[in-house]
Amino acid sequence: MGQSISEATVHISSVKADIVPLKDEKPPAPRPRPPTPSTTTAVEPYCAYSPTRRYCLLALVALAGALGPLAGNIYLPAMVPIGQSLNASASMINISVSIFMLMFAVAPLGWGSLADRTGRRAVYLISFAVYVAGSIALAFTNSYAYLIVFRLLQATGAASVQSLGGGTLVDLFKPTERGQAMGIFLLGPQLGPLIGPLIGGFLARYAGWKAIFWFLAGLGVALWVAIFFFLPETLRARAGNGKAYAERGWIVVPAPLMKPWDPSRARYNPLAPLKFLRFTSIVLCLSYIAILFGSFYCFNVSIPVILQNEYGYNEAQVGLSYIPVGLGFILGSNVAGRYADRTVKAALKRSEGQPVPETRVRCQWVGLVLFPFGVLLFGFAASFRWHVAVLFLTMFISVFGLTWTFSCNTTYLIDSFPGSAAGVVALNSLFRNPAAAVGSAVIEPFVDEVGYWKSFLTVSIIAWVAAGLVVTVMINGAKWRLAAKSKAPPASGSAESAPGPKRV
Repeated sequence: MGQSISEATVHISSVKADIVPLKDEKPPAPRPRPPTPSTTTAVEPYCAYSPTRRYCLLALVALAGALGPLAGNIYLPAMVPIGQSLNASASMINISVSIFMLMFAVAPLGWGSLADRTGRRAVYLISFAVYVAGSIALAFTNSYAYLIVFRLLQATGAASVQSLGGGTLVDLFKPTERGQAMGIFLLGPQLGPLIGPLIGGFLARYAGWKAIFWFLAGLGVALWVAIFFFLPETLRARAGNGKAYAERGWIVVPAPLMKPWDPSRARYNPLAPLKFLRFTSIVLCLSYIAILFGSFYCFNVSIPVILQNEYGYNEAQVGLSYIPVGLGFILGSNVAGRYADRTVKAALKRSEGQPVPETRVRCQWVGLVLFPFGVLLFGFAASFRWHVAVLFLTMFISVFGLTWTFSCNTTYLIDSFPGSAAGVVALNSLFRNPAAAVGSAVIEPFVDEVGYWKSFLTVSIIAWVAAGLVVTVMINGAKWRLAAKSKAPPASGSAESAPGPKRV
């Protein structure tokens, strides 16, 4: 038995010797870790273009956005010679202005819906071709009937950027950048009415009223060429984040291959943006902007009358007096955009990256206070003939507050429905332009009846009361949005989507 135990001991020792690794043998390699998303694929940027290129594209779109308001206001100083040339009364020429504004309010619905379905670039090019054709036709017109027809055509083409601009902005800028981007974009549409009368008056006096339309046609051709060569397709449903264009340089022709066409997106309904009127927050914000724009135009059309009648200014001095208005537009939109973007970034951190569109609405409080206050002081300054510097200050305060509110409000709309941004912004135009026409029409007889300070006290009170619409959204907007999350219309045109507000 002792021998058996000894033999077993020797056997075990030999086995152990066999399994001891040699000195030259490498230790076994560590087991590979399971792949993670961070190690397998890089996160694609929201937009593949460089910041320089994105802001250059935004500047191009902002310049295109100035064309419609410029065409509407450049016409005003030439109304008398146009009427004399076409044997049309002053009221008949006023009708041509109202028709332009009406078409400018309605046409963005069709362009916006088309752009959200088929793409931005083609709609830009088609609409600007329509605009140029209308402008050239106006330069040749010799009858009042043709004036009306071709002004309608011109307004139809020029109105596209009112909706397309918002969609392009959503395509290029992520939510935390849209406030500043919106401020830059709005410079175009806001500065158009300021420089339009100056250019129109000069051309009408020294080259004749038809030179106005040749100027607009030439500007339209220049922008069409710039869009053709430099503005890529940005609709995210077709171009994604723009990587295919970014890799080919700044010249976008010939265009790269787009994503496969989805036939279900080809159905075109120009009234499709009206579906957003089902949402309480959208209706309240659009209604407030309409009231604000109507109030602003009460104030805006009174400026030249007050400066000429109360302060004895001539036409050139009146034109220069719009500098405070221009500064209010520029500073209001840019300061509001930067402030709102910082506030949105802070809100994203608190919500762990979940977008909260109502943050933009809460940023409007500065404009809600400043605009009615500035309009109120404007009425007193005009009525009691305070120093003209005080009048200019009230003009700046009013426009600064208006632009602050409009910038935040418009960005809220596109953040709520980023996939249908062009259509939502078209609704904005549909609401505010008719209100502007009403404000322009009613303020003069109202001032004649009760005077300046009572008139603008009334306008100020209306604006302050209307601010309650936005305050309601500030309080209830997030609750409505979460309640309607499963019922919001699907985003069509953007990889990004946000749940819509409460249904009406």
